[in-house]
Order: sequence, then structure tokens, then C-alpha cells
Amino acid sequence: MAIALTLASVGGTVLTEGIKFLYGQASELITWWRQRNQDKEIAAPVAPPHSASAPDSFDGPVLQGQPDLDALARLEEQLAAVLKQQVLVGVGALGETLETTNAEHVRAAETLRSLLESVYGQAITFHGEAGRPPSGTPFVRGTAKAESVLGRLTGLDAEVITEGHAEGSADVVVVEPGGEVTGLKVKQIGRHNP
Repeated sequence: MAIALTLASVGGTVLTEGIKFLYGQASELITWWRQRNQDKEIAAPVAPPHSASAPDSFDGPVLQGQPDLDALARLEEQLAAVLKQQVLVGVGALGETLETTNAEHVRAAETLRSLLESVYGQAITFHGEAGRPPSGTPFVRGTAKAESVLGRLTGLDAEVITEGHAEGSADVVVVEPGGEVTGLKVKQIGRHNP
């Protein structure tokens, strides 16, 4: 997963409170997901946890709507692993401060945010963060990884995006002769007014 370190420009208090909230929400989401998978015999599983009390750290609403269950199934292990990182445990469970000058802290925060964006399909943007869509904006991310490509590999291929934000990336070690790698391929972005 490609990470763009844009959180380094956000104030320490804003980032700390926001990451503490995201950590708590992600922890509850993983707990809910695992319980849901254990209780397969339940006809109508309980909805995932939501907190209406997000701090003012974000530029718009965060974690609204339902998570994409396919994305959550695919990213569960990565999300659980990032929640175990010492810096995030300290911020989320112990109330420690996340240091924006510490590259490890910023990278952990970026990874947590990126995973939740993929699961909820919407941007999560902090106040003071430049170059990103407001929180709550529909967000699509496609990532492709391969050791070797003989044919075509595309991170995200979308015909029309009329609203929201899209990111695509491809991580390849070797592109063989005749191979083709594309991070993002979009035919049209924005509204089409005939």
C-alpha cells in the first residue's frame, strides 16, 4: 500500500486526538468482524460499531455508513497488525502524544488512516492537511502487487468517476518484455455535461 506522508503538516494535538479516535473505531471494527465471523449461525448480524462523537480533528464527517465487508475481509490482518504497533497502542490506549516530527509515528498513522479509507470507501482528512479531499468524500483505492508481469497489471481501472477521489498504484519488481503496468486508468473524472 503506497503511503503519502501528508500528516506531517497536521498539528500534534489534532493528529493525536484524531488517531486516538480512529484507533478506537478500528479496534471495535475488528472485534465486531471477528465476532460476526464466529457467529455465522446468526441470521442478521449486528451492525458494525459507530461512534457519533468524532473529535473536531477532521475536515468533515468520518466513518459514516457501512464498511465494505469484502475490503474488510481482505484487509483484516493488515488492520489488526497496524493496531498492534507500539506507537498506536500508546496513543489509542494510553493517551500518549503522537509526534508529527517522528517519521515512524506519522507512517503508522498514515497506514491506519489508509486502511480505514479502503474499508469505508471514503476520505479521512485532518484539519490543516493540504492536498486531500474533505473527509466523507467517496474514495476508491486500487493497489496491485506482483513479482513479475508478463501481460497487463492495473491498480485501478475505472470508466467514469463523477464524484469523489480515486487512487491507483502498482508495485512490480520486474516487467517482462511485452508486459504493461498501470497504476490508475480512468476514462473520465467529473461530471459530463452534454
